Amino acid sequence: MKIIFTALFFLFLVHLNLNAFERTVLAEIFTSTTCPPCASQNPYFDNWLKNYNNKDRVAVIKYHVWWPSPGNDPFYHANVTENQGRTNYYSTNYVPRGIVNGIADGSSSAGNWIVLIQNSIITTSQFEIKILGNVDSVQGGNLTIRVTADNNSIPAGNLVLHTAIVESNINYTGTNGDPIHNFVMRKMYPNHTGEVFTINPNETKTFTRIFNWNSSWKLYNSHVVVFIQNQSTKEVYQAAIRKANIFLATPSPLYPPDNSTNQPVNLNLSWNRISNATNYGLEVATDSLFANKIFSDTTLVDTFKSLVKLARETWYYWRVKAISSYAASEWSNINKFKTLPLNLPSQVQLIYPQDQAILVNPVDISFVWSKSIPDVDLYRLEIASDSGFIYKIIDTTLVDTVLNLNVIRYNLSGDYFWRVTAHNGLGWGLPSSHRKLNILLTSVENEILPIQFELFQNFPNPFNSRTKIVFTIPQSIVDQQDSKNISLSIYNLLGKEIVKVLDQIARAGKYEIVFDAEDYNLSGGIYYYKLQLGAMSKIKKMIYLR
Repeated sequence: MKIIFTALFFLFLVHLNLNAFERTVLAEIFTSTTCPPCASQNPYFDNWLKNYNNKDRVAVIKYHVWWPSPGNDPFYHANVTENQGRTNYYSTNYVPRGIVNGIADGSSSAGNWIVLIQNSIITTSQFEIKILGNVDSVQGGNLTIRVTADNNSIPAGNLVLHTAIVESNINYTGTNGDPIHNFVMRKMYPNHTGEVFTINPNETKTFTRIFNWNSSWKLYNSHVVVFIQNQSTKEVYQAAIRKANIFLATPSPLYPPDNSTNQPVNLNLSWNRISNATNYGLEVATDSLFANKIFSDTTLVDTFKSLVKLARETWYYWRVKAISSYAASEWSNINKFKTLPLNLPSQVQLIYPQDQAILVNPVDISFVWSKSIPDVDLYRLEIASDSGFIYKIIDTTLVDTVLNLNVIRYNLSGDYFWRVTAHNGLGWGLPSSHRKLNILLTSVENEILPIQFELFQNFPNPFNSRTKIVFTIPQSIVDQQDSKNISLSIYNLLGKEIVKVLDQIARAGKYEIVFDAEDYNLSGGIYYYKLQLGAMSKIKKMIYLR
């Protein structure tokens, strides 16, 4: 009979996750209350944005300039340095002018600005910006800006983080007759040059901005705009915008659990309730970028939504946000779940111990099997004294594909049969084919424990098919070795190991191993058998007559 301990090697393939983020577009518009064309282009753009479905993903800053005559624009004079600084940065010498994401020049046409925004909003960004914290009109406040990079390479050049306060619904009629002004740049932090920073792939950087609120600005009409720009190329990689006054907390997905499988095709998605929220937005898609949405609604008043007739064996991604009359929260983290599979699990393949294996004096036995598909959540291991599994010694469910059993604890000795069955959301699959196992416990007489580490000559020798190999291990030798593993291997004349007969934790005593060469399809000839315990070894020669 044979005992083979097979080494299992698993190859892990590392996939590069290009976790791009949803883009918020930055529109920087240069204007003036003394510019006649601005009086038509600004309202046209503002009205379009007000009704745009993705308006929460468009960040707008309007810089006011010091021309044309008479150059008395009050919004320019309220912040000369920063209006001039951004105007000069883009070498702007006419108004109105719209620039999208720092590099797309829409010239003086609001229609061009809109097209550029719509073309850009369908792209993704390698950065994510989150604006957290509260500001009030008396004490101001601190905002935390959190910038996260995905695992793409960071662009060359200096990255600059810009932060601005913009105010809307300002009533003022200048020489061009335009009475209402939106997204007026009030202040930039720390100034119009921004803050140069560095970031690595897969890193998150946190920044703090302190606001001393100007009492002339209306807090409820103001927004915070943050954007990341390449100082040299002027390209804006990502932007963010949110109401300045009150931070609305982001809800957390509750059910189903993230990354769960075996979910029914009709189920309820649920999330926690947010104080001050009047309704919730929910998006469900079959991709993590939400390009393939199966559900999208921003008018939900409950904290759950029933989905019906989902596709089988499909991953779904979902996220929620809280909405009030004055603000909307960030989208929640993206959760995903997979629906019930189409089929029961495949039949499990047993790996170790080998069929008909004989384990001599084992301390523990590792039962190992392969993973089954699809979406297996449980395995059932059965060990019985009969091949019909009527008289079971062990019947247990597991989530792993390995179970270690202590021989003494379960009083295992003799012949056993074992098999494994996989389970998924549809039920139990077919049991694996069973294997037979013999656990051989050799007796050790305490009063005559061996005193020498000895490997005896096999008998008979020469032999035809079967021979007995005997060796002894004293306790003193076991205690001296760094490695406590005992192994017995067969080698050919070239010194190549061809069979590992025994490989287990050593215990003091006398061992008798029956080796059957036919089990391994060996050719007749001369072989060597080697006993190894830590740094100690013994070798003998044997002759197989086939």
